Amino acid sequence: PETVATCCTGSKTLADFCRRSELKKVQPAAFSPEWIFSLAESVNTNTRLYSSTHSSHSCLLQRRGEILVCCEDVGRHNALDKAVGWALSHNVKLSECILYTSGRVPVDMTMKAIRSGVGVFVSKAAPTDKSVTLARQYGLTLIGSAHPDSYEIFT
Repeated sequence: PETVATCCTGSKTLADFCRRSELKKVQPAAFSPEWIFSLAESVNTNTRLYSSTHSSHSCLLQRRGEILVCCEDVGRHNALDKAVGWALSHNVKLSECILYTSGRVPVDMTMKAIRSGVGVFVSKAAPTDKSVTLARQYGLTLIGSAHPDSYEIFT
């Protein structure tokens, strides 16, 4: 058997061999600078776990300027999964939403955003070059270095 590293680099995992679902293009979602600034401010002020431990990640889900949910976890992937899971369990149309993550944006996080069908993916950090390429290929608006007063649009 082949041994393959799996640590947040877009490497192959067992799931890659068992499930070969293709990524689909996402529908672009509208956003305003104020919505991005609001998310960046909220991730700094409305995260109880981070405020008490300074060792967790957050993922916020926003639709038309309204923050629907804030999920926290020790892992950025898990926080994103919680936000998407919340949306699915509450029949929220993800194509109308923005996902904001406090963590880095390697290619596997970008794949998760594309698979969810979200139109805009925002991070406090900058995305990797592979993430930018993938987002561009599938029509995902990718915004990084998002803070309460600035951000950078990568795709």
